[in-house]
Amino acid sequence: MTRRGGWAAAAAAAVVALVAAITAVNHLSDGGSPDPTTAQTTAGGEGDGTGSSTGTPRPAEVREATWLREVGDFVTGDNPWLSQVFGAGDTWLARVIAGESGSVFVPFDAATGAGPSTPLEPTLPEDMFCADRVWRGALLCAWDDAVHTIDPATGEVGAAPWASQAGVQWLGVDATDDAVVAVGMRGFDPVVTAFSAEGVQRWSRDVLIDGCPVESPEYRVEIEQVAGEGRIALAAYRFAVDLADGRVLVAACGVAAFTPGGALAVGQVYGDEPAPPASYTGADGTGRLVLDVGMASQVVAFAAAGGEFCAVMDDSERLRLYDAATGELAWELPWPHGLVQTWDEASLYATGREGLSAVSLDTGEILWAWAGGAGLAVRTAVLTESGGLVVGTSAGVSGLDPVTGAEAWVVEDPYLAGWYWTQAGTDPASTRTTDVVGYIGAEHTTLARIDAPRLG
Repeated sequence: MTRRGGWAAAAAAAVVALVAAITAVNHLSDGGSPDPTTAQTTAGGEGDGTGSSTGTPRPAEVREATWLREVGDFVTGDNPWLSQVFGAGDTWLARVIAGESGSVFVPFDAATGAGPSTPLEPTLPEDMFCADRVWRGALLCAWDDAVHTIDPATGEVGAAPWASQAGVQWLGVDATDDAVVAVGMRGFDPVVTAFSAEGVQRWSRDVLIDGCPVESPEYRVEIEQVAGEGRIALAAYRFAVDLADGRVLVAACGVAAFTPGGALAVGQVYGDEPAPPASYTGADGTGRLVLDVGMASQVVAFAAAGGEFCAVMDDSERLRLYDAATGELAWELPWPHGLVQTWDEASLYATGREGLSAVSLDTGEILWAWAGGAGLAVRTAVLTESGGLVVGTSAGVSGLDPVTGAEAWVVEDPYLAGWYWTQAGTDPASTRTTDVVGYIGAEHTTLARIDAPRLG
């Protein structure tokens, strides 16, 4: 049976497909950096893994996960497969697929990892699409034509659907204080609908882009609500709507991302996608720039250092950085098989053949590169609140100093870190508000908690 599930199943495919890899996401990132170098290096030459080009490396502290659980111990059915994780206070809620196309929510104590005393039966659908965060005391999940409430402490489903819309197959849902936005398909046409906090439909709009097919939209949906706008990705579609009335503000085809201020960077994957507009007007009446960045495998848009930027990985094996205010190219670097993971006020952190590297936002200079050892692949990198970079690899999880690239600690387990999750969220801005990172194992059978120790 094919296993599919939210960000965990779609993360690596999202880069090859037509969804930006790092935005307010229903997707987690999978670095997947093949063939990293076998030595730790810095911009200055051969290095010691401490951020300097000379000296003797200090051994990293060997630590253990705070807790790790085999999800198969808590469900009935064959081939248990951990799909998604959600958090609400003292409980981590794991969605596990098992048996014949069924799934179940398994609650774990966030502090201890303790789970239910009796295995749970998978009675919910396998294809289910949930909001990232708990809303008004409930988790909202959509399947078929309805949106349902889930008790975040127990995983139990509400007695009746919270809202529904006949003829629509829902593929994503997002909730804020004022509105719930759901995205799906009506036949072959994408549709977006807004509901009030009471579940009453406010408006519904079909969104069609000529020459842009919607291929395999399942688990390729992202919804972000910002300043009265809904910014949405659905397969190859990237568009924004006015949340007041559903008016489509801009629509583009390809791999794309919005900056926080609303500038849109659009790349092409196949080269025959319809060209994006040069600009658009936002819900607040301001003009917004649309950047056509050409062929791309990943587009990341973000704010840092008092400005807004768009980082692009392209199929010519280059990393490019654009000023989102002007559309001008700031710098570009050769970057084989790379993926931007996160950023801070000074640097981009990207995986590639060199492992994980820090690149100066200002100059494009490679500040350090960390490969971690022979044959090691870096999968993810999360910038935490006070624990520095927490890096998932094919050998385990490591903690790095973001300034020097020095490895401070390591949890050794090659199956530990397939995909990351944090209770604060999975977008880079959210992850840096916590030092607690959860990991779905590389084989989707384990859930682990890592508490990153404070650097220094």
